[in-house]
Amino acid sequence: MRVGKLINPFILFPFAFLFLIGTYSLGWSNLFPKLTVITYIFISVLCSLFLIIGFVINKLGIISYFNLTKEKIEKEKPLVVILILSILFFLDVAYSGVVPIFAGDIDQYESFGMPIVDPLILSLIIFYSIYWFHIYLSTKQKKFLFYILFNFIICILMARRAALVYVFLSFLFLYVQKIKNVRVVSLVIIVILIVGFSSLFGYLGNAKAGLDDDHATTYMGASDNFYKTGVANVHYITYLYVCSPIANFQLTINKKDYKDSFGALIVGNYVPDFIANKITNLFDIKWENRDIEMVIDVLNVGTYFVGGYVTYGWLGVAISCLFMIFFAFSIYFLYPKSSPYQSTVNAFLCAIFLMALFANVFRLSAVCFVFIIPLFINFVNRIKLFSNNIK
Repeated sequence: MRVGKLINPFILFPFAFLFLIGTYSLGWSNLFPKLTVITYIFISVLCSLFLIIGFVINKLGIISYFNLTKEKIEKEKPLVVILILSILFFLDVAYSGVVPIFAGDIDQYESFGMPIVDPLILSLIIFYSIYWFHIYLSTKQKKFLFYILFNFIICILMARRAALVYVFLSFLFLYVQKIKNVRVVSLVIIVILIVGFSSLFGYLGNAKAGLDDDHATTYMGASDNFYKTGVANVHYITYLYVCSPIANFQLTINKKDYKDSFGALIVGNYVPDFIANKITNLFDIKWENRDIEMVIDVLNVGTYFVGGYVTYGWLGVAISCLFMIFFAFSIYFLYPKSSPYQSTVNAFLCAIFLMALFANVFRLSAVCFVFIIPLFINFVNRIKLFSNNIK
């Protein structure tokens, strides 16, 4: 089955959205409301629009996968990156006074992180994990898998589940682009990895909330439909985290109340958070998660689109859709198919498009920095080339 052409954010997003709605309809949680007709109309129109754009992108050949050249790989210095990551991680821990995975309660977990340093660590982990995996696919040099494993250890110690999701999704997309045809064995391996990752995600979710598996199902609304499946309790937390954004989005729509603030729409949804925080403090333009209706407090996201709704109603949601399109085409302009980083960047772009089904990831510092890192690398390389020419 040829699926390489599916590794396109505008094609993956509609299929993922429809799959998410199907998962939501399993009814494993008593906490979730029924989706209304207007929500189904929005999903249908958005998915149709994105599919059209996706097919046009494929027709124009904007996205391309190719193996990295030996010359390009030889210039890489992974041990230097690992050293920088180690120093930054120890600075982060020293500043916060705790390693998140060993934090005693949720307050310690949420207070972890040195400004700028923490998102920079995550950006480096995400970018270089994906890029090194691209190198591994190009060369089969196993040492790059060990470099990636080091990144994973740091990420797990920081209890950053979202970063792991970005990376694993990006790995999957790169792999599919590389092989182009997915065999049955590959599908079985992918399913096994998804189940394993679901268990890890559920465990980290329980650790963050201070719950065990039985508490998670008993006190967080597991329905009879869930118990009848015989699925392990740890996967229920994954189900909650995966489907609760849709539930929160629907609850917020049901409230039919929004701020009607264009400034809050722009600053609160599209401006990178490290810049937006300064603007909101200066001009007092802001909205917060408490503006979102939530099934329970710990599940506090409502898809990327909920921010547009609470600040500017359905028009805000429409503008948010247009911003996604603008964002993606800006990335393809910066990283055309002639760029050695396009495959890495495209895989990550596909991942954040899927993560937009859960939260607004476009304004996160860690996400923004990932797209800046290759530009910075190119800038440094040009300076080196200019210096060598002078000599």
